[in-house]
Amino acid sequence: MTQTTCFAAWWAEARKRIRKESRECFDSLVVVVCWLIWKERNARTFDQHAVDALLDRIADELVAWCQGGLKHLEPLVLALGRLSGRTINSL
Repeated sequence: MTQTTCFAAWWAEARKRIRKESRECFDSLVVVVCWLIWKERNARTFDQHAVDALLDRIADELVAWCQGGLKHLEPLVLALGRLSGRTINSL
Protein backbone atom coordinates (compact mmCIF):
# COMPACT_ATOMS: atom_id res chain seq x y z
CA MET A 1 0.00 0.00 0.00
CA THR A 2 1.42 3.41 -0.95
CA GLN A 3 1.57 6.39 1.36
CA THR A 4 -1.04 8.15 -0.75
CA THR A 5 -3.41 5.24 -0.37
CA CYS A 6 -2.80 5.17 3.38
CA PHE A 7 -3.53 8.89 3.69
CA ALA A 8 -6.64 8.60 1.54
CA ALA A 9 -7.84 5.65 3.63
CA TRP A 10 -7.18 7.57 6.86
CA TRP A 11 -9.06 10.59 5.57
CA ALA A 12 -12.04 8.51 4.47
CA GLU A 13 -12.19 6.69 7.81
CA ALA A 14 -11.67 9.82 9.91
CA ARG A 15 -14.35 11.62 7.93
CA LYS A 16 -16.90 8.93 8.83
CA ARG A 17 -16.39 9.69 12.53
CA ILE A 18 -17.26 13.37 12.03
CA ARG A 19 -20.86 14.57 12.18
CA LYS A 20 -22.25 15.18 8.69
CA GLU A 21 -22.74 18.90 9.30
CA SER A 22 -19.05 19.21 10.28
CA ARG A 23 -17.50 17.18 7.44
CA GLU A 24 -17.05 20.16 5.12
CA CYS A 25 -15.13 21.94 7.89
CA PHE A 26 -13.05 18.81 8.53
CA ASP A 27 -12.25 18.38 4.83
CA SER A 28 -11.17 22.02 4.58
CA LEU A 29 -8.98 21.64 7.66
CA VAL A 30 -7.25 18.60 6.15
CA VAL A 31 -6.67 20.42 2.85
CA VAL A 32 -5.34 23.59 4.55
CA VAL A 33 -2.98 21.65 6.83
CA CYS A 34 -1.66 19.51 3.96
CA TRP A 35 -1.17 22.54 1.75
CA LEU A 36 0.73 24.45 4.46
CA ILE A 37 2.87 21.42 5.31
CA TRP A 38 3.74 21.19 1.61
CA LYS A 39 4.61 24.91 1.53
CA GLU A 40 6.71 24.50 4.68
CA ARG A 41 8.51 21.54 3.14
CA ASN A 42 9.29 23.58 0.04
CA ALA A 43 10.51 26.53 2.10
CA ARG A 44 12.83 24.31 4.10
CA THR A 45 14.03 22.40 1.04
CA PHE A 46 14.49 25.23 -1.43
CA ASP A 47 14.80 28.37 0.69
CA GLN A 48 16.32 26.85 3.84
CA HIS A 49 13.73 28.68 5.94
CA ALA A 50 13.05 27.26 9.36
CA VAL A 51 9.65 28.36 10.61
CA ASP A 52 8.98 27.70 14.27
CA ALA A 53 5.36 28.82 14.26
CA LEU A 54 3.78 26.45 11.72
CA LEU A 55 0.68 25.98 13.86
CA ASP A 56 0.21 29.75 14.09
CA ARG A 57 0.51 29.96 10.32
CA ILE A 58 -2.13 27.25 9.95
CA ALA A 59 -4.47 29.13 12.31
CA ASP A 60 -3.84 32.41 10.46
CA GLU A 61 -4.55 30.73 7.14
CA LEU A 62 -7.78 29.21 8.46
CA VAL A 63 -8.89 32.68 9.59
CA ALA A 64 -8.08 34.08 6.14
CA TRP A 65 -10.02 31.28 4.41
CA CYS A 66 -12.96 31.89 6.74
CA GLN A 67 -12.84 35.62 5.99
CA GLY A 68 -12.60 34.75 2.31
CA GLY A 69 -16.00 33.09 2.41
CA LEU A 70 -15.55 29.58 3.82
CA LYS A 71 -17.91 30.28 6.71
CA HIS A 72 -18.11 26.59 7.60
CA LEU A 73 -14.62 27.05 9.11
CA GLU A 74 -15.89 29.59 11.64
CA PRO A 75 -16.50 27.05 14.48
CA LEU A 76 -12.91 25.84 14.09
CA VAL A 77 -11.53 29.38 13.97
CA LEU A 78 -13.45 30.28 17.11
CA ALA A 79 -12.29 27.07 18.84
CA LEU A 80 -8.70 28.12 18.10
CA GLY A 81 -9.37 31.39 19.90
CA ARG A 82 -9.23 33.44 16.73
CA LEU A 83 -11.84 35.91 15.59
CA SER A 84 -13.03 35.41 12.07
CA GLY A 85 -14.14 39.00 11.58
CA ARG A 86 -12.41 42.32 11.82
CA THR A 87 -11.77 43.78 15.24
CA ILE A 88 -12.45 47.47 15.59
CA ASN A 89 -10.05 49.16 17.95
CA SER A 90 -11.40 52.20 19.75
CA LEU A 91 -9.14 55.19 20.20
